[in-house]
Amino acid sequence: MQPISFSRIPEVYSAKGNVTSVIECRNTVNISPSTTTTITTTGGSTVSAAITSADQLTYLQSMTAGAISRTMTQVLLHPVYTYKTLLQLKDKEQVAKLQLTFRRLLKGADAQFLLSLPHGAFHFMVIDQVKAYLSRIIPSKFDFLSDFSSSAISTIICSIVSTPQMVITDRLMAGIYPTFPAAVAAICSADGLAGFYRGWWPSLAQKIPSSG
Repeated sequence: MQPISFSRIPEVYSAKGNVTSVIECRNTVNISPSTTTTITTTGGSTVSAAITSADQLTYLQSMTAGAISRTMTQVLLHPVYTYKTLLQLKDKEQVAKLQLTFRRLLKGADAQFLLSLPHGAFHFMVIDQVKAYLSRIIPSKFDFLSDFSSSAISTIICSIVSTPQMVITDRLMAGIYPTFPAAVAAICSADGLAGFYRGWWPSLAQKIPSSG
């Protein structure tokens, strides 16, 4: 399990003599879970505190949570994404002829499900690590910069996984390919690996400001 870093917000600890006080760390204190440590407060006094990390997630727990949360969100909202994609098509007459059944709106949901799992797991792991690193080098008064930077960096890194997901699912929702395997085979045959990264830069330009 990772060490716990205290440097940002006041925490409540139980000090000696059963006195509960609110303290704020002067500097970052890295400690291992379930240990007793002495912390220097902003007032210059010290307290001995037993710190536990019951709420601290392991890498596996964080990745699992990310995979489940993103997959559920993407799959549940997939019909809405499909409808939006169809409305954005140039051929309005073709869209008007479509029978927007629930089955049609679910087209590409299998790809959405399978590709959201690694994307969610990867994103949660990366953003946790980037944020932990930046919190050590960026002063606490610039927390907003740390949050934005960690989100932007993790978005760029995770685009390695998210861009192929976007390319495949968008084309399936638009009806360009009939099935997930057919989409993968056609893109590989036509453009190779580069075909899965069409629109990479415009996608990053959209995601970084919104995710930050």
